[in-house]
Amino acid sequence: MADVHLTFRGRGGARKKALAGVDLLFREPGVVGLVGPNGAGKTSLSRVLSGALAPDQGRFERPRRLLLMSRAYESKGFSPEHEWSYLRAMTNVDLPSLDDPRMDAVVGDRTVRELVRMGGRRRHLRAAAFLALGEPDTFVISDEELGAGDERWLKILAARAREKKAILVLISHDLAEIERFLDSVVLMRGGRIVEQGSAAELLSRYRKASSTTTEPAPRPARPSGARLARVEDVGLRQRRTRQRSGEKWRWLFRDLSREFHEGEVVRVKSKNGLTTKQFLRALVGAIRFDSGEYEADGRRVLLAGQPPGPKGFTVGEAIELYTELAADEERTLEIVDRVFGTPDPERLGQEVDTLSSGERLRLSAELCLSADPSMLLLSSNLRHGDEAFRRRFDADLVERTGAGLLVISAIPLLGLQSGTEVELGPRAD
Repeated sequence: MADVHLTFRGRGGARKKALAGVDLLFREPGVVGLVGPNGAGKTSLSRVLSGALAPDQGRFERPRRLLLMSRAYESKGFSPEHEWSYLRAMTNVDLPSLDDPRMDAVVGDRTVRELVRMGGRRRHLRAAAFLALGEPDTFVISDEELGAGDERWLKILAARAREKKAILVLISHDLAEIERFLDSVVLMRGGRIVEQGSAAELLSRYRKASSTTTEPAPRPARPSGARLARVEDVGLRQRRTRQRSGEKWRWLFRDLSREFHEGEVVRVKSKNGLTTKQFLRALVGAIRFDSGEYEADGRRVLLAGQPPGPKGFTVGEAIELYTELAADEERTLEIVDRVFGTPDPERLGQEVDTLSSGERLRLSAELCLSADPSMLLLSSNLRHGDEAFRRRFDADLVERTGAGLLVISAIPLLGLQSGTEVELGPRAD
């Protein structure tokens, strides 16, 4: 890849330069970390490498066999068997059908067929299956939402990449989770590759450059104020993919009862990300609890870390949807400045879909805070923000909780101590 450029164009002619002259060469197989601050161009680069996007200019020799492990390749709402068929059609890596004898290969302590059919972190384990079956020259890219959070999965991926002499690229801001698996690092800033070399040396310099502020002192949880929400004997179910017991459903958790109050900080935990995600979606009203009663007394409940608006929405439309600031140009541009680092009005016409993953994350967080909610839910996606974003967002939360904001979080926070924890399971109390 040499001198590759990529520009996104939104409604009204708004343009955003995602890649600005990228030069990249992978010399050896192994595990590569693609790191950099939000908006550096990591997601755009992965999509160009995979062939999902065509660059505006430059030279790029695409690998003969390449797999992009991304949410874009997940068909939502279908069985694992259907998703496997969908993936076989979407990738140029030779993946066997579920009844193929090659699916009996063992990865870790399970066969590939069993990994494909598992629920919960299905996409992570399915990725391990891909590498177990991959050809020696397969090039695999894992985007930010798949690049962290499961040490066992990452260990399997890294081992298979080295065994098959494949190139595995991990894109993540959570450097502590991927550092031990990396052989080399590619550092991006401003749509360019600024350094490429050994993992230990480059990650040390990257951390020093990123740590421009001191970590805020943890704020103890304040005494709870007025009640904002209540759950009583609530539970959520998931349809079983295999019905050995004859039952079509299994409980993700059940019999959970508690109250949530002003100024409270609550950390939600579970054995898999799906359970926590569905609990937060039920609190925000996107789905209903399958049992029990839920009552929210606050004026507004928002979920930070999710795409701000439907497909095709512009930044300006998303700001108007959340904050009703269509006529307040000064405050609108203040939000643009906090998200993009410049109060450029042309950003208002850019479609949210064309933003980098980091920019979408910052936009979602900023809109949720600007909407002045009484209850703010933090999804696990926020863990993929870079260090500068996390520090500023946590500092804002310290101030807001002091003024009575209720925070229910799926991730640990730098500047806040959770007053209580909620452990979700089949027999939650």
